[in-house]
Amino acid sequence: IEIEAPTATPTIPNAEETPTTTEMTLDQSELVPRPDSTEPHPPVGSRGRSRLFRCQIRHNDRILSKQ
Repeated sequence: IEIEAPTATPTIPNAEETPTTTEMTLDQSELVPRPDSTEPHPPVGSRGRSRLFRCQIRHNDRILSKQ
């Protein structure tokens, strides 16, 4: 038990390091969507919209055919 106690003490700084990693991941998650939403998102969105419109047209055709 005495040996386990000192081994548990070094795990505390590791736990202190983990929140820093979580903060980094949060910062990255915040930084990633912002540039994607600003510049590359509109061109991708235009392509995605074309695909969405095609999908909607197909769904509408299926709905009309069923009706």
